[in-house]
Amino acid sequence: MVDSFSQMIIVQKNGDLPPSTQFSFSHAPPCTFAYLCRMSGPIRQQKYSRFVQKEISDIFQRDRRGILNNEMITVAEVKMSPDLSVAKIYISMMLAKNKEATLDRLNTHKSEIRKELGDKIGKQVRIIPELIFLLDEVDENAFKIDSLISSLNIPPIDEENKES
Repeated sequence: MVDSFSQMIIVQKNGDLPPSTQFSFSHAPPCTFAYLCRMSGPIRQQKYSRFVQKEISDIFQRDRRGILNNEMITVAEVKMSPDLSVAKIYISMMLAKNKEATLDRLNTHKSEIRKELGDKIGKQVRIIPELIFLLDEVDENAFKIDSLISSLNIPPIDEENKES
């Protein structure tokens, strides 16, 4: 007896169904191709976000247009939308004095940065993503948590309580 998976292979090779053969896909074993298609979305987003992160950081490093005023900015993370049309760029500014002013400057020159990104990656991608700049607050939160932990008054363990 021929199982439904073999019939699917026959259908793919011949292009037509054998006479009086009815099979359902629910009995077929899990298809590797379907698994790969399902997993390609997030993997593609991750690869594209790393690519955009590299190119945006290169644009910031060169800063031909003087947008950053010699401030050191790190592109901490880039998150892409599922259709790859929107990029949320998390910016870390450890040494910047006025982070909000720098973020406002980036947002006002967003179209120029997107144009330069398009010049760099335009031949490799279909859509140049819309850029959304956000402050990365991970480092600041880590400093706050570290200061809270160091300010705790935890008494040392007594030798008497430790033995019992």
